[in-house]
Amino acid sequence: MQPTGTLARRIAAAGAGTAMALTLLGAAPADADPQVRGGPEHRDDNDDPKDDTPKDDAPEDDGSEDGTPEVHDPKDDDPKHDPWLYDPAIIEGGKVGSSTKTESGTIHMAYGTYLGVEYAWAWVQDPANPDEHLTLDVDLDGDRQWDDARYVRLGDRQYTPAYPTAKFQERAFQACVLTDTTKPCEEDLRTPWW
Repeated sequence: MQPTGTLARRIAAAGAGTAMALTLLGAAPADADPQVRGGPEHRDDNDDPKDDTPKDDAPEDDGSEDGTPEVHDPKDDDPKHDPWLYDPAIIEGGKVGSSTKTESGTIHMAYGTYLGVEYAWAWVQDPANPDEHLTLDVDLDGDRQWDDARYVRLGDRQYTPAYPTAKFQERAFQACVLTDTTKPCEEDLRTPWW
């Protein structure tokens, strides 16, 4: 343990931005691997949660019915595009949007901008059990059921990866402390949709 004076000098030397980041995100290592939420709904990053049809290896037609090429976003064509920002500690000036006290710690929903994109993420202040997991659930279609999610073990780091926000009301976020990643979130351990 460092003497208080040494710690204070290090914080002052690091600057206010670093102190804010440590306050918002905790001091856990950023390389702790976040995971896709498990259970029977488990899917990898390349799966479309709304599409149950099998994929074949046949090339897709790149044109419309009249033979002219269609214009589309390259991100839509790249199955490896991942919208998640796995280390929101790089976001400067993050703000807390809402907080919910639970028996497992206070869950904060945070947001901030990185490279012109606004992201949302969750973090837990004073987690009660390092073996529990924090998940960030993302609703993409407005039904207030998670369509995508990532979770982290609280003993590894106290904040989730971040997901881009959107200006339309269908997109919403919910955070939850999971005691078992294969079971649904308990109502008293989650935030309201934000």
